[in-house]
Amino acid sequence: MKYRFFFVFLVSLGAVFSFVAQLAAANLTVMPTSLRIAPPKAADIVTIRNEGRRPVKMQIRLFRWEQKGGKDVYHPAQGVVATPPFITIKGGADGNIRVIRTAKTAVSGTESYRLIIDELPSSRVRARVKGQAASVEVVTRQILPVFFTSTPEPGGNHGGGAAAPRLSFRAQAARGGYEITAINGSRAVLRIGAVSLWAGGTEIGRSGRSVGNVLPKSEVKFFVPAKGGGKPQEIRVLEGKGIEGTYPLQ
Repeated sequence: MKYRFFFVFLVSLGAVFSFVAQLAAANLTVMPTSLRIAPPKAADIVTIRNEGRRPVKMQIRLFRWEQKGGKDVYHPAQGVVATPPFITIKGGADGNIRVIRTAKTAVSGTESYRLIIDELPSSRVRARVKGQAASVEVVTRQILPVFFTSTPEPGGNHGGGAAAPRLSFRAQAARGGYEITAINGSRAVLRIGAVSLWAGGTEIGRSGRSVGNVLPKSEVKFFVPAKGGGKPQEIRVLEGKGIEGTYPLQ
């Protein structure tokens, strides 16, 4: 239990480190920002570009990813590896991380992982804070979703109503808005962007933040601020490829 809690806590810090990366060390570029690996492939590459002048040392880790109780949970990865586990990238150079499925059994449905790329602190960086020089230790983190699937074509949601692959939503009143639970009843990974809440044809709440991925047969909980208008009856979500889907709220 302590082990699992550690990884959940690790993920919650990801947004903080990403914010630091944007402010102080925006010289690292990671491409692509996610991997979807389907037959006949069993491996793919993530490239890290160091656009700064100084060398950067990175630690690479890979975890099995589940969603339980509406939250992300990590486990040690088995049958899948990320190599090398450490890499030093010179200024102006690229470094490649290879993600490989070593398990001999075939993928059933979708296997979900997260690749965590940490910059290890190795130098002091001069920064100016309110007109005064200050020395800060810079650590950046990138968290990338990695999916191994059994089918060559990606699944996905394409609008609400009958065409939606069993995506549904529940709403529960909370202080300042509503806690929304997104339930993915399909075998595909569904991505949800910004969302808005509607009651009687009027928008009463909106969240500009992307919800993110909802794993197959899983659910994700998130908060949407709202004001007045009564309990929402519908939720509108920005889905893959800029399509907006409308769903009833339970």
